[in-house]
Amino acid sequence: MAQTTINLSHDLVQLGITNQHMVPKISTLDSQPLFVAALQYVQSNPVQLVTADPGAYYFLAPADNPAIYV
Repeated sequence: MAQTTINLSHDLVQLGITNQHMVPKISTLDSQPLFVAALQYVQSNPVQLVTADPGAYYFLAPADNPAIYV
């Protein structure tokens, strides 16, 4: 059965989306590429809900395509 909920703070590695999770409160961790990779995964999989642990996330690099967030 397909996973319909993804927690960006726990599921990215296990699902093979990225090699690390989006961890809150780490100001040196750029969450932007992790978030974009998760969105790309969601576009081709039956995911209904995307969550993350509470906390601050840092998007350090400018997005290559800002429209992806719309």
